[in-house]
Amino acid sequence: MKNLYIHIGLGKTGSSALQAWLSLNSIELSGQGIAYADLVPAAKAGTTSAGNGQELFQAFRENDFSEAERLLTTVYFSGGKADTAIVSSELLQNLQEKKLQKLREICGRNGISITVLAYVRSLYEWSYSTYLQGLKVSGSAYPFGEISALLTSSTSVDILKRYLSVFSDRLLVVNYDGVKHDIYRSLAGVIGFDIGKMKSLNLKVNRSLTIEESHVLRQMNELHHGAFAKSISDFVIALSPDIETDVFYEPELVAKVSKCAARDIQWINDRFHLSPPLVSDFYSGQKTHNTVVLTKASYEGVVRWALDHKPDLKLFRKFVSFLRGFAVLLEYVSSDYSVALKGRAEKLDPGSVSLEEEVPDDEGGFDQKVSRARYLISYYRSEESGRPKEREQQSQDFNNWISSWPGTVVSSLNPLRSTHIVNSDGSVESGGMETMSGFTIIWSESLEAVLSLAQKCPVLDRGGTVGVSEIVHLQ
Repeated sequence: MKNLYIHIGLGKTGSSALQAWLSLNSIELSGQGIAYADLVPAAKAGTTSAGNGQELFQAFRENDFSEAERLLTTVYFSGGKADTAIVSSELLQNLQEKKLQKLREICGRNGISITVLAYVRSLYEWSYSTYLQGLKVSGSAYPFGEISALLTSSTSVDILKRYLSVFSDRLLVVNYDGVKHDIYRSLAGVIGFDIGKMKSLNLKVNRSLTIEESHVLRQMNELHHGAFAKSISDFVIALSPDIETDVFYEPELVAKVSKCAARDIQWINDRFHLSPPLVSDFYSGQKTHNTVVLTKASYEGVVRWALDHKPDLKLFRKFVSFLRGFAVLLEYVSSDYSVALKGRAEKLDPGSVSLEEEVPDDEGGFDQKVSRARYLISYYRSEESGRPKEREQQSQDFNNWISSWPGTVVSSLNPLRSTHIVNSDGSVESGGMETMSGFTIIWSESLEAVLSLAQKCPVLDRGGTVGVSEIVHLQ
């Protein structure tokens, strides 16, 4: 009888680090009769991936059961030479019950005994870590706690119950909080191999964000709508890969999580006899300081990325727009950073306002071939609420409106303030009720399309007005 250990996570329980360590030690494991198919060799250098079980998940998702059987009987067992094999991928959490039954059936007729290993962790810390992962990879821009689904353990419980229904006592659940400082030894204890000669993984894999970094990346995701989230976060983390990170604790959220998770945590502890028992959080009672003062140093890593990044042609215009928006954001933080970002944007796109948009060609030059004009959308003073929640909603409405634009945005939002009017007699007065409060520049194929867009601007809902003008190219 062969033994197959399938590691499925769960989320934010050190899976990337575990896969990197297994990749690093695949040869040593083989010497002990344990196969870990090193299908993602880049993992040993710290590259995050879906683990060596991605191919198995793919085969089941496509109902290619003959490929799944080939992987299970040959690839994962070193061509049949090993008696024990390890498969690791969080993707395998997504297999539905029918696919899990098929997995057990394939292994059964090939003399393979399955043990499924799942790590669980305290719900609040899992929720916060998952939220940060969304900032890093998915480009989310909402504050922590806004998405209620991340504050419950129902998803993890559903996964465990689904695996339990198929594998019964062959499902092993371990409390990650009790072993996270030596998760490799934990795995060795489960499978039964000698960890003494294994190589140490001397790097952090998929490290989390500091509270300061999370604030900066939220701002960046709002500017580029998630287009460059992973590229920016990877760059920033690489600048200080070993930095220690803290969990942001909000007492109200801690209490909410504790209440929502109580029944599920009790079920997990009772069903799997966890030691130490799983808890909802590790909150000490002291609120994390939520006021983060962002300085020039806070933005240094992102600025370095922005000045060096070479955008894909498909994202060229979005990148230029991001540079200009980022430059505006930094005007009151660092004038030299702001000037540098504007300079890069101008170098990439000289700012032509001709009736044909400049599009970069494959050689990095410019090919004038897209017949679209530039338009100025200007916003005039509107009624703005002084209440924080209403201001947040107004900002969200505006961001949603911006993200719906079909045209190419050159400069998404340029807010104006302290406007003064210089009269013909030389006198100066502050702007009146028709003072422009900001503007946007957009490429579009027609004036009608921009007017249709402007009619949906949320500024109108608050008593403001919106102007649309075609920018004329002077010969």
